[in-house]
Amino acid sequence: MKISFSAEQLLEMDAAWAKEIFSQGEEAVVFALLALAKRANEAASNSADPSVSPATPSAMIPTYQKPPVKKRKKKSGTKTGHAGSRRESPERADHFKTHRAATCPDCGNPLNRCRETRKRYIEEIPDV
Repeated sequence: MKISFSAEQLLEMDAAWAKEIFSQGEEAVVFALLALAKRANEAASNSADPSVSPATPSAMIPTYQKPPVKKRKKKSGTKTGHAGSRRESPERADHFKTHRAATCPDCGNPLNRCRETRKRYIEEIPDV
């Protein structure tokens, strides 16, 4: 007896197709039922822990069983085209320091000079 359907096709079964499988004989029915049972067991093993119910607190559910966090749709910061705002640079600087490593901290090889430098202003707040 030839069985002419796959386990994936069983998921889209309707009444007419079920009657066709039944007409093919006992082996076809057994195959169809075993394929559906296997699919159901795979789906159950892939699902979350059955002990977790809607009443379970979020902290009690492992993170790998929680659905992924949705990304924030709204972009943070000022809108495009708005004027920026920042703290103004001080009028005078009392001290200048150059921070440069002579060698690589990981391998100890000498470092090349950078093409660009950055300035950082540190203001000390006086005691009142």
